[in-house]
Amino acid sequence: MEGSGNVVHWSELEMIRALLVDDQPQILEGLEMLLALESDVTIVGTAQTAQEAIALAHALQPDIIVMDVRLPGIDGIAATRALGQDLPSGKVVILSLYCDPETRRLAAEAGAQAFVAKHDMTQSLLATIRQVAAQTKQSVGEIAPQCAAHHVRNV
Repeated sequence: MEGSGNVVHWSELEMIRALLVDDQPQILEGLEMLLALESDVTIVGTAQTAQEAIALAHALQPDIIVMDVRLPGIDGIAATRALGQDLPSGKVVILSLYCDPETRRLAAEAGAQAFVAKHDMTQSLLATIRQVAAQTKQSVGEIAPQCAAHHVRNV
């Protein structure tokens, strides 16, 4: 690509493979509609429970797992912890209505790479997914203490 500067051609882009996890079918449908419009994101699966998410993550090996905190049975925090132990290449973006410091702290301790409040989802979720997908596990750090925009951990 000599002489093309910063131009990126479509063939050089990698698709971001996303697994979506939320117990509310309407939220999953909205996420699917939002992400389906993007040329660099493909949804490889959806799950409504943590158990389904863990099984699908192992089978599908997504780049990004968008995980709700409140799920029936095992919650999203515990699922994130389990995925971090069993599937270290999986990167979890927590998507939650609960934007309190305790929930953010628990998500960070469980190994989530980012935290997005559901009320900010249309503005910042896509940017967060792209930013987290571009990072390696070794470059990931702490979740920011606010929830106004997307928050990606940087080490």
